[in-house]
Amino acid sequence: MRSFGKIISVLVLTVFVISTFTVTAGAAVRYMPDVTAEMSKASYWTDKMNDPDKVLAGPEDIADINQSIIKDGSTGVVDLADWSLNNMTFNGQQMAQSLNSSAQADAKTFYGWGAKYDKNGTGYDNYADAYEHIYKPMVDNTVDPTATASMDSQFAICTKRANLLAFPSDTPLLEDPDDPDNGNLYLSMVRVNEPMVIQAKSADGQYYSARTSCTSGWISIEDIAICADRDKWLEAWDFGKDKTLVVYDDKIYTEESKYTPELSSVKLPMGTCLELASEEEIGGYINKRTAHNNHVVWMPVRKTDGTYDKKLCLIGENRKVSEGFLPLTTSNIVMVAMNQLGDIYGWGGQMGSEDCSGYVRDVYKCFGLELARNTTLQMSQPVKKWALSGMSDEEKAETIKRLPAGAVLFFSGHEMIYLGENNGKLYVISSLGNIVLDGDVTAVRGGIINTLDMKRGTGATWLRSMTQAQIPYLPAGAKKDMSDSDITVSGLKTLTYNGEYREPAVKITDNAGTLALNADYTVSYSNNKNAGKASVTITAKSDSSDYTGSVTQKFTIKKAANTLAVKGQTAKIKHSALKKKAQTIPASKAYKFTSRGQGKKTYTKSGGNSKISVSKKTGKITVKKGLKKKTYKLKVRIKAAGTGNYKAKTRTVTVNIRVR
Repeated sequence: MRSFGKIISVLVLTVFVISTFTVTAGAAVRYMPDVTAEMSKASYWTDKMNDPDKVLAGPEDIADINQSIIKDGSTGVVDLADWSLNNMTFNGQQMAQSLNSSAQADAKTFYGWGAKYDKNGTGYDNYADAYEHIYKPMVDNTVDPTATASMDSQFAICTKRANLLAFPSDTPLLEDPDDPDNGNLYLSMVRVNEPMVIQAKSADGQYYSARTSCTSGWISIEDIAICADRDKWLEAWDFGKDKTLVVYDDKIYTEESKYTPELSSVKLPMGTCLELASEEEIGGYINKRTAHNNHVVWMPVRKTDGTYDKKLCLIGENRKVSEGFLPLTTSNIVMVAMNQLGDIYGWGGQMGSEDCSGYVRDVYKCFGLELARNTTLQMSQPVKKWALSGMSDEEKAETIKRLPAGAVLFFSGHEMIYLGENNGKLYVISSLGNIVLDGDVTAVRGGIINTLDMKRGTGATWLRSMTQAQIPYLPAGAKKDMSDSDITVSGLKTLTYNGEYREPAVKITDNAGTLALNADYTVSYSNNKNAGKASVTITAKSDSSDYTGSVTQKFTIKKAANTLAVKGQTAKIKHSALKKKAQTIPASKAYKFTSRGQGKKTYTKSGGNSKISVSKKTGKITVKKGLKKKTYKLKVRIKAAGTGNYKAKTRTVTVNIRVR
């Protein structure tokens, strides 16, 4: 019989131990110098921006960029559908010879990089020994002995998250036998449902030589499925954007299933594109489940004979997936970029992760962009770019500050995504190998945020090392129009008329930073002297590489205060004269003006003896006869009506009338 008391005691103790461990032994997330936890949230950066949800490039714009990258010819990117048409047949023997020659050259390159250890950790200090023990078996495996002079291409679909390899082998090509996570065998990650064209098989029959949209390499036969023909192949992946489900998390997994093991726990990395099933295709149950709160997609599977098939699969609505590519906005770029923070660095896509260029490709794939495979090729893309080499650090910083978040920055061997500026420091996010911390080169090997004043192993800062910046979603000659909604004109405060032309100092910013007067734009004013609505026109410099067009905005010149200044005087009247008839006092005797002000003046009696009156037009005072000897106080309200440039003004004065 079980002792439930003992079980409960153990559970209580376990909870206590776990709780105690969580409180006392938990470690906070660590960040690079000058990086805070808040900076890992996309909103931290987008809240600083003007119009971060503006669509920066639509589907047609993105399609045009993709085509320009393909047509450029220097990026390694191809339209695989078109490429396959031009490579339906090939000379298999020549292909085998070409692959073998390429493998021999790669062997020397990799050995030069330091890859000189075999699977057992044995190192070789000269190339001849290393080639004999490490590289020769791999190089020999590139030649298919069954290849013929005329062969047909095969069309395949990747059925699991896989890798293209430099050689048809599982030898990791290590530079350090104690560091198995850093091999040189890997070329590129391949996503589930990604298409490829097959044109060779390894000698041992375990690998295919495959061409994807961005590069070529060897892939395990177990990772792909062969389609019956090119038409079936196209149906598997070329199904249109309106039927596409896109993964924009760093990775998601299908649900575990023993009923459909081929669909169980399938890893779907960022940028994976799957075909959405139609209502007619869904039907009732799917793999013993209903489809409620799920997206229904077609998942590629490899049949036992190695051929292609597809099956319906469910992906929960709570996953980071999008029906159709995400709208290309700054806020979405930053949000997606944050999803790989903390992921391990994977050279060539090894360990199911990404290197720096693969990371950038993944982020922009979520919007439908097809970027080149590596840093060098991405730098050659025909997109909007800035050459930073030769600039001073200050010039580089000013150029980068004006770039939008999401721009891609490069220096030799590394690339990163720009996030923005904070307290004078520039921040980037990337999948990083090494960085200098506390004076030592440190293997970070992960997705991190850092500032550009961090140092490389060379001793130079990242900023000083920068060679290029680019915006991959803009064509090479693209310029931002000054009337774009994310360009803001500030400084147009209300001014006061002063008789001179008024020219408020304006500040022009976009979602990247402040534009430079006389470098990016010029300013002109109109109707800016007299009170009323004045105009300022901001015009892009004709030689600006970044901006075009002009925008006109209004500002107000308000009326100046009226300068009317007056005091009442003492006027004297002889009683003997007043006994005979009414007497008048001219305005010059009643009022003393130190400033007559602007605009027509009017005079209104506001207090005093009823026998004393004031002329509204002239201010002349009339005193009727009959007043006794005495001093009388008369209050007069004097108003200067103002003009187009001056406000009206009223002053009330007291005039003393002395009857003697």
